[in-house]
Amino acid sequence: MQASVQANQHQAQQVLVKVLQQVQATQHLYQLAKAHRLL
Repeated sequence: MQASVQANQHQAQQVLVKVLQQVQATQHLYQLAKAHRLL
């Protein structure tokens, strides 16, 4: 029982990491677009 809970937590952490990476990439693209418009 405990092992499956730990496995689920590990999966959830991996999903969170992926989402955070996507958000950071999106923000980076947004900053780039903003910078180009200012130029």
